[in-house]
Formats: sequence, C-alpha cells, structure tokens
Amino acid sequence: MIVDTHLYSHKSYSPTGVPAGWTLWFVEVDDNPLWHNIECKFFPVKPTKKQVRKLRRKFIKDCKSC
Repeated sequence: MIVDTHLYSHKSYSPTGVPAGWTLWFVEVDDNPLWHNIECKFFPVKPTKKQVRKLRRKFIKDCKSC
C-alpha cells in the first residue's frame, strides 16, 4: 500500500466551511486511478513532522484493518 500525504495552507483563503489554517490529506494510492481511502485533518497552525508521521502511521494501521 502506498500512501500520499498532502499538506495545504489556506491562511489567506478560507473555503466555505473550512477554518483558516492547514489541511492535511492522506490518500491510499494503488494501480486503480480511483482513490479508495481518504482522510482529512484540519489544523489551526502548521503541524510538525512528528505529528504528520504519527497520523500517517495511524492512517496506514486503520486502512490495513479494513
């Protein structure tokens, strides 16, 4: 299983319903062009590398249990 992690900042731009800050996306990628498991986390400040790694490990663990 390959997991892509995307971190986006939307400090100056806040879409409807999304608080200003940072959005962290986890996406399970495989040969299929469609994404299967997707998870999104919102942060008021930029998450540390340690936080991202911890959440990534939890996401991978949760995906394997499905």
